[in-house]
Amino acid sequence: MKGIIQVMSELVLHSRVEQQLEAIIAHPKGSYLFHGSRGVGKATTAIWLARILNCSCQLEGKCGSCQLLASGNFRDLIIIEPEKSSIGIKQIQQLQQDLSLGRFNDDGRGGGVI
Repeated sequence: MKGIIQVMSELVLHSRVEQQLEAIIAHPKGSYLFHGSRGVGKATTAIWLARILNCSCQLEGKCGSCQLLASGNFRDLIIIEPEKSSIGIKQIQQLQQDLSLGRFNDDGRGGGVI
């Protein structure tokens, strides 16, 4: 739990969002979709949540999940950014196809960020 507190302290969160993330950490299930205005920290928060939910090294950065997340190669975390001013239908179709394949990491949880 000490590692989780350290990771969460690095994020600046609204109290409501912090409570929601604490509930997810306490009882994780399913996948998580982050959405909102550009620049509010969706991707950063999603990466930290993926790290907390998938880490097997007490958040020391030594396990495979931590290393893949740090390098941007964690295949169960999908981040979609607009091609132009908005997300295109082809991007959503690709996301649907990627999600239909199932998770790569059977031990952890996946998620998407739009």
